Amino acid sequence: MKLCPVCQSCYEDVARFCVQDGARLLDGLPGQTTLQGRFRFLRLLTTGRMGDVYLALDAVASRQALIKALPAYLFANPETRQRFTANLERLATLQATNLVACLAVVEMGGGYVALVTEYVVGHDLREELRARQPLSPRRAATIAREAAKGLASAHAIGIPHCDLKPENILLFADAETQALRVKVADVGLACLKENITGSVTDDTGSEIARLPYYTAPEACLGEALDTRTDIYGLGVILYEMLAGAPPFQAKSPGKVLSMQTGALPRPLSDINPAIPAPLVALTMRMLSKQPDARPQAMDEVWKVCQDWLREAGDEERLTVSPEMPSATAATFASGAPAIASRFAPSHDLPLRLTIIDADDEGNRSRTIPGRVQEASPQGMRVLTGTIETGQLNIIRDHTVAFKNRLAIEVDLPDGTVRMSGFAARYNRAPDGRNWVVYIYIKEMPRDDRRRYEAFLKRPAA
Repeated sequence: MKLCPVCQSCYEDVARFCVQDGARLLDGLPGQTTLQGRFRFLRLLTTGRMGDVYLALDAVASRQALIKALPAYLFANPETRQRFTANLERLATLQATNLVACLAVVEMGGGYVALVTEYVVGHDLREELRARQPLSPRRAATIAREAAKGLASAHAIGIPHCDLKPENILLFADAETQALRVKVADVGLACLKENITGSVTDDTGSEIARLPYYTAPEACLGEALDTRTDIYGLGVILYEMLAGAPPFQAKSPGKVLSMQTGALPRPLSDINPAIPAPLVALTMRMLSKQPDARPQAMDEVWKVCQDWLREAGDEERLTVSPEMPSATAATFASGAPAIASRFAPSHDLPLRLTIIDADDEGNRSRTIPGRVQEASPQGMRVLTGTIETGQLNIIRDHTVAFKNRLAIEVDLPDGTVRMSGFAARYNRAPDGRNWVVYIYIKEMPRDDRRRYEAFLKRPAA
């Protein structure tokens, strides 16, 4: 298969140039653009350590789908492949409306495995939290109730998620009523993470340090995980929805992990006394350090939320904040929003990206140079890093786990402006060596914001 480095469209191996932009095509995945005569690759959405994610067309159902191309190293351990296959076979027997459906698993060339899932049109919970922290109690309870319902279905057949985070909770509208609907993604995939190695790990080499905010105490301690691990993870998410931030935050992953095992979360009633008492009590129980002290099943979480929602009345609808970035399939693939506004004319500016959760306190070892290609008030398209230097891995490992922990300095003609944000997605640059990183701007000092936006209004040189 061939891939356009500009628009990311997919072509058969015989093609040489993209018909849309004329770019010379690069080698992509092994094999043809159609799987099983049914699922046709359309374009690359995002790339990550667990493989590339593509938008596809399901020719039989006449609808879009997602294809996750899982690389061979995820299946280096034969037991991992067996568990993965067994999980998906069991999930295929479910008719669970609150889980993202698996449509097919296809063996590809080069050891790749294609996981085909349904395509959900909406946005993920991470986007929702960025746009409107905290959520209303009714909205938070609705999301928790629906997620608990989906997870309960998976737990009933012996499959815990073990990697819950807001990026895995997808929100969309009911086609007829516009009521808020929820699906949980990536159920059954946690076993693959055991074969991922990278720069963001704890002292034992475990990958749990990548997302410490949602890691249960038993995972931090290397103990056995079960369905109650998901109850803790959903409890962290419910706390974040109600309070506007996770219960434990620190400058380094290790400190957060230590807090997960040894610190008590600040009571929700202290943060906001208006949060309904049943939701406060449920959340704090879900965050118990000992699994035996938590609710023992997702059905109990569902019931508490359902009982309170029945008293609160009215059905929650899917509403989108004007500040919320538009949702795309890339959102669900990478857990990061698209950059909504159109870019300004091209400006070639030097910049420096600093990963502020780097290993050294001064962050010097994680400062990476780059060039701004295009810019808007909300974000930038940046060329930086090469495969050879491993700089992309540094950016990806840190910013995917710590979304708002990227410090950025851009050298304007009249001086440097500073801002913070996160890397939304990554594409290979046309040269096949460097990477294009889409950066979403979260915060900027007022004076820097004024100078930055004034610069954007100038005609491009």
